[in-house]
Amino acid sequence: MDKIKLKIKLSFLIAVILCTASNAQNVVYKLNENICYCTGNTPSSIIKLDNNWELLLLFRQPKNIVQLDSLGIEYTNSQLKLLQQWSLVKKDKKDFFQTSVVILDSVKSKNLRIHSEELSRQLTNEIKPKILELKSHLKGIKREKNIYSILFSYVIDGMVWDDLKKEGLVNSREISLDNPFWDGEFWTLYPKRDFYCGTNSISDKGYSIKINWSEEAIPKMIPFVSRFDLQERILNDFIENEKLVDKEAFAEFKKYNFFDNEGYFTAPIIEENKQNKIYTISQGISANIKSFIKSNIDLEMLLNNYDFKDNSQAIVILYHEMIWDIMNNLVDEKIIEKPIAFINPKQTKPADIGDLIILVKE
Repeated sequence: MDKIKLKIKLSFLIAVILCTASNAQNVVYKLNENICYCTGNTPSSIIKLDNNWELLLLFRQPKNIVQLDSLGIEYTNSQLKLLQQWSLVKKDKKDFFQTSVVILDSVKSKNLRIHSEELSRQLTNEIKPKILELKSHLKGIKREKNIYSILFSYVIDGMVWDDLKKEGLVNSREISLDNPFWDGEFWTLYPKRDFYCGTNSISDKGYSIKINWSEEAIPKMIPFVSRFDLQERILNDFIENEKLVDKEAFAEFKKYNFFDNEGYFTAPIIEENKQNKIYTISQGISANIKSFIKSNIDLEMLLNNYDFKDNSQAIVILYHEMIWDIMNNLVDEKIIEKPIAFINPKQTKPADIGDLIILVKE
């Protein structure tokens, strides 16, 4: 009897392994691309605890406690409760647990990215004239190298989201009693893209400093990820004096090439009014992208093929992929160049970091 039970258990284990392999979802969480379009705390901090990622993978297909116990997976009731409280797992009236965030395996990730590439090629052609106009303007003020960060941090991964929300195409993200820890969308794909970057922003009274970064470039921009106290002083000086006067901040950041010897900012300043050329061109690019998404995305196909819960989630996840494809297309067509800090971080000089910085005044 013991041998029979052992054979059954081994057979079941092999079946589970084969099923996981066929889905080709990496069981090592950090090897997946994990994205949070959200406000509040990122759920990633919870997913990385204990074997929560393993449970999320298992609960892609609904399971009750009896089925979970039959797999011999270690868990605690408090662990399941935590996953529910963080809206990572939901339990139905029949006590079946199911993962409530989107986990795309390698097949679905590949298909979504192929679809994104096809749409992004069309969209890139539509926005190209305005991007060339922006490039010409920046060249005239000797800040052409900032175009990548302006497009990414201010327009394509910034202004566009605001326009999509205003149009009602994407849901707002708000902390509430129902969502006390975070609100928005969290999803994973596999495998990771070769390159990604992000934006740190410090804001007050309608003024912002936006700093484009990549993981590989961070060692070359340490004060931007460690001296937030000085960045606050820089922002305050920007608000009150429109130049940097704080001596400690001046000394710490002078070599990064976003203000001159007198403290006047040389990084592009985007004043959000019709007299500011960068702003008006950016508005035009964002409007074109919003219209394209509204007219060209097949929401029914996305909902059916990827089990997205609603139109907003489908747009958020697809457009996030399109962001990278648009930027890649523009670089491949030599319309823009990646900042040297992203191309070759080891050879990056402090002055090159100025290419990643934008100042915004509402």
